[in-house]
Amino acid sequence: MIACRLLDSDWVVTLLERAVIACFLRYGGQICLLKRSQAVGSAAGRWHCLTGYLEPGVLPLEQAMIEVAEETGLDAENVSLVFAPPPLRIERPLQGWVWVIYPFLFDASSPTLRLDWEHDEYRWIDPAELATADCVPWARHVWVALAL
Repeated sequence: MIACRLLDSDWVVTLLERAVIACFLRYGGQICLLKRSQAVGSAAGRWHCLTGYLEPGVLPLEQAMIEVAEETGLDAENVSLVFAPPPLRIERPLQGWVWVIYPFLFDASSPTLRLDWEHDEYRWIDPAELATADCVPWARHVWVALAL
């Protein structure tokens, strides 16, 4: 984590920077949303793409492949990288965070996933449905960065 300071008049806010990866899977023109389980620490019950913290010393693509395999059961032979744009920065000064998000779009070889404890269910949707899905708000920012 990196602390940065924002000055605004008479006060200083210290923000902690946290790097995460965010992966969308695509199959047959549809993208996958996963419903976060009650066992996760944030956004339980909300729909989201695959996410995970970027561990120190691990390359973003390597971490993305780890998360895809752990959370869906799809390994490197079952997904192919389509696009990985530059990271997004989402600042949340009131929460004390700056999120550095590494987005990835993968094509999946199968629509069948094997979920781990982090998700209760998944569904494949038309990308246009993301605008009205009950998902974590920044998932839409990730998709916009990935939309080809």
